Amino acid sequence: KMLIVDFYHIPIAVSLGVVFGILVMTFIINAWVNYRHDKQRGG
Repeated sequence: KMLIVDFYHIPIAVSLGVVFGILVMTFIINAWVNYRHDKQRGG
């Protein structure tokens, strides 16, 4: 965002939405990996 601010203004809502989306995807991937790991261990 800081690199393109001189050329195009990204709305705050879009910027926060992207950050929130990345956080949500991280939580989902983490839960999925932990689920698969626990399943392989037999738990």
